[in-house]
Amino acid sequence: TTMSGYRTIHRENRADQPPAAVGSGKKRPPPPLWSVKFSPCRQSCQPAAAESSTNPPSPQSRLLASGADGIIRAYRLTDKLASATSPLDATAVKVGHTDSLVGTGQAEGGLSLGYSALDVVRNYAGSDRSAGEEAVVAINPVGCVQVWTRAEQPATVDGEENGETGQPQEAAKTIKAKIEFTVQGATGTTLAIRPIGLGPVHGSHPKAKQRPAIVAAVGCLDGSVQVVSTGVGLHPGERDAAGGNEDKDPVEAGTVHDKLGTGSAVPTSLVWSKSSDTLAVGRKDGTVDLYKCSSDDYSDGGYRRIHRLLCHPKPVRGLTFTSDDALLISGDDEGTLAVHDVIRPSNTAVGLVGAVLHAHSSYVLDLAPLPDGKRFASVGADGLVHVWDVGMLNSGAVHSFAEGKGTGMVWGVSTTSDGRRIASVHDNGMLVLYSAQE
Repeated sequence: TTMSGYRTIHRENRADQPPAAVGSGKKRPPPPLWSVKFSPCRQSCQPAAAESSTNPPSPQSRLLASGADGIIRAYRLTDKLASATSPLDATAVKVGHTDSLVGTGQAEGGLSLGYSALDVVRNYAGSDRSAGEEAVVAINPVGCVQVWTRAEQPATVDGEENGETGQPQEAAKTIKAKIEFTVQGATGTTLAIRPIGLGPVHGSHPKAKQRPAIVAAVGCLDGSVQVVSTGVGLHPGERDAAGGNEDKDPVEAGTVHDKLGTGSAVPTSLVWSKSSDTLAVGRKDGTVDLYKCSSDDYSDGGYRRIHRLLCHPKPVRGLTFTSDDALLISGDDEGTLAVHDVIRPSNTAVGLVGAVLHAHSSYVLDLAPLPDGKRFASVGADGLVHVWDVGMLNSGAVHSFAEGKGTGMVWGVSTTSDGRRIASVHDNGMLVLYSAQE
């Protein structure tokens, strides 16, 4: 009998909370975690010269989690699956807290509204792993957006590898936000960075005479979605990114490149297609809108709605494309999942190809694809994490993790680019890692 590779392999519980009251000695309960993202950037553990040795270093990935305390914690995951360690062994991954990302004016230990949504991107889509940088963008409940940048692949010194050398891990560094701006009328709960590989957003190239910037979609209370500049210039190695403006300042942070969907129901989820300039918007009334840029000319055009999906009666908070962008998966407050074929021509109706009623017993709060184009993960207010196969929806979830059952909502989920790991964040402040190997 083949043994399943689905396992819980790590639980990260916040142990750095201050006392509930001065002199009480009792720890304050950890604040909830709301969002989690694996970074597309890797983190080397040795100088590049060591990578050619006969004993290559363990691969490392980076993970970010945000919540109600206003600190985005960045973790380094040392994955030992490259060695002979069993993928079912809970010691197959080591987790280290490397950085704490805080707002521009946030005092250490001071009060904060927290970050209800975050996204992360590698500012370069080419094969050169030493190019570009990591950009992290987060929004708080009043629409204040903060932007951080970190090195693409920072090396760690030998003494930092806790458990590898027996040396204690260094304390996490505090990194202040590089940019701050406010999106007027934002819901403060939805944000998604436009994929870097799509090149400059329309209207920013080349006649604007500014360096195009990374942009993000932000949902607003009037039903619109604003496509705004983050103020971080696109890497000049990107397709048409510079346009002769490499030495110019990037488009100012907060600049609105487009505003779409005004008058519709409030956006509750956002996701971009990586292979086409298409944005999917889940809404409070259960509709899902698809917007596509009307022109390939980056100096012109704009986003226009090409489809409206009407299969959900309740708010759609979970939304993702499969890794090949062929299917759009949505989840609503009744616990229903729906799968639509979205690669049809824009003048052809988008087809519903699958659905699961009561996939969760309460709200579906987040979705994330695995890279095989078939599987995806869902999390919900019932405390469960499910893994599904789009070709076997009628058979139920491929696997279910019940770590959070009875402890509150599971707010967010993310997957690694190689599909070996899933991460979830919970109402009780827990960050949980799972093996997703079949």
